[in-house]
Amino acid sequence: MEHRGTGKTKRSKKAEIVHYIFRNNNASKTELTKELGLSMPTVLQYTKELLEQEILVEVGEYESTGGRRAKSLAINGKKAYVVGMDITPTHVAYVLIDLSGSVLKYGRAKRVFRDSKEYYRDVVYDIERFISSSKIDQERILGIGVAIPGNINAEEKILIKSHALNLEGVNLKLTEGFAPYPMHFGNDANAAMIAERGYIGNDAIYLFLSSTIGSAIQKSGSLHLGKDRKAGEVGHVILVPNGRPCYCGKKGCVDSYCSVQALEKESGIQLDEFMQLVEKRDPSVMKIWDEYLDYLAITISNLRMIHDTELILGGEMGEYLENHMMELCAKIREYNKFDTDTRYLKLSRYKKESAAIGVALHFVYKYINNIH
Repeated sequence: MEHRGTGKTKRSKKAEIVHYIFRNNNASKTELTKELGLSMPTVLQYTKELLEQEILVEVGEYESTGGRRAKSLAINGKKAYVVGMDITPTHVAYVLIDLSGSVLKYGRAKRVFRDSKEYYRDVVYDIERFISSSKIDQERILGIGVAIPGNINAEEKILIKSHALNLEGVNLKLTEGFAPYPMHFGNDANAAMIAERGYIGNDAIYLFLSSTIGSAIQKSGSLHLGKDRKAGEVGHVILVPNGRPCYCGKKGCVDSYCSVQALEKESGIQLDEFMQLVEKRDPSVMKIWDEYLDYLAITISNLRMIHDTELILGGEMGEYLENHMMELCAKIREYNKFDTDTRYLKLSRYKKESAAIGVALHFVYKYINNIH
């Protein structure tokens, strides 16, 4: 059935309704007619079908203005589930999300990356144990999203190059047989940016502060990958000429000063313990912390000067920065005399495992887009 005057099919209209509810958590039928420009009979018909398909559920009522209370509609999270993974040089993180995008469970395993059958076998074992402990209907799992620090052709499932994992030209399709679900692969920073969609502007940069450093660039609402899919390699921009050695082979890269691995190497302790000492203002770590914020401030200032856009901080370090934003912003203003207002700088709304969440959302969006 066509909606006259638009050329849009019934299938796309239903997906549009679900997308709107996904972005806003819930909505009334009146709100859907107003915001999507649909007639009330159209909304009533499509939402009735979506309720019968158990894609939507009625979750509450809006305040009455005199007549019957309007029902609130939300996505039925139990309809489907997705597992997200974030593979790093030092560990693997897991998340389980439902169709509404809610995170149901987090997990993390300390696994130093090795390109070996034993490593992949152990990761599969971790996945199986993680899913089993979740107590969900495994028949409803749509797939597994895998975030990787590297240059990835997601369509062809080719890992072009990962300096962090020391891999190049890997056919990721060969790994699909390890798990009994469809798999999707994506760059970790790009995945983290996807997790922020709907909560940020059309133009933004995501600075991914994890075991390694990455960034994602969004322009006009779409990821900007660059001619050879290398856009956003902030981690390997020279920050200190002839500075610390970087795993990429150069010296003085941002990664060698702003990554979690660099901070742990410099301090000799794990990130969680380090940040606990920072919160206590322990003298044994404050010099290292002050230098870290300096290097991070320079990196942020440079990105702002080049792109003049919103900037989001996330990744492992993003979990800890909330109590230090005033200090960081003060340093940024020292390095950028053109921009005294630092409200462009924000923290990721996900304090944990943003890349794993973002790459898992691939299957959620695919499911919604194919609703008929």
